[in-house]
Amino acid sequence: MASIQDLQDRLSLYKQAEIRILQGQSYQIGTISYTRANLRDVQSEIARLEGALSQAIASHSPGGLMQHNQAVFRGRR
Repeated sequence: MASIQDLQDRLSLYKQAEIRILQGQSYQIGTISYTRANLRDVQSEIARLEGALSQAIASHSPGGLMQHNQAVFRGRR
C-alpha cells in the first residue's frame, strides 16, 4: 500500500494535470483534434486517490478505527 505522502504527491500531480487540461491542452490540425490527456480519466483518478488518502489517514489516526461492511448471505449475518 502506498504511503500517505505518496498518495498526497500523486494527488497533487493529478490536480495539476486537471488544471492544465482545463486550460486547454488540446489542439487541432486541420480536421483532426489532439488531446494530451483525457479529462475524465484524470478526474476519476483524483477521486480514487482522494478516497485512498482518506482511508490511509483514518487508519493512521490515533484511536481511529476504519469502518467495514458486513456481507449478508441468504439473509443471515
